[in-house]
Amino acid sequence: MRVKHLAVLICLFARFGASALFAQQDIKVVTADTDKKAKIIDKKFLIVSSALFASTFFDAETTFSCIKAGTCREGNPLMQPFFRNGRPAVYGFCAGVNGAFLYSSYCLRKSSNPTVRKLWWVIPVTMTVSHVIIGGANLRFSFK
Repeated sequence: MRVKHLAVLICLFARFGASALFAQQDIKVVTADTDKKAKIIDKKFLIVSSALFASTFFDAETTFSCIKAGTCREGNPLMQPFFRNGRPAVYGFCAGVNGAFLYSSYCLRKSSNPTVRKLWWVIPVTMTVSHVIIGGANLRFSFK
């Protein structure tokens, strides 16, 4: 079985080449005046992704505080097993989920459709706002 997997990887590597697998992709934005390459990961993208991770941390820590105070429990059935297993499990899972959201945002940003390209920020900002709202609700129950 391992030999088959290795053979498939070698075939893919040979077909697409190392440069295609590891090259950074930029999109070309055509304007009326001049052609220029737009950076996909820029200052705005980094600020939005930092806000997403900070709000996730805020939500998780206020949830742990609330659970420790005994005034609430984790209401999300998907997250309950992770909160039972502690902070490393919660942060590992949340980092993976945030990574998936940011990857989808990255794909939207490099889209050739200009309308889709303008909406790259909707997913991470929506998740950031939801984490802040839930973290604020947790704070209300943590200090009763």
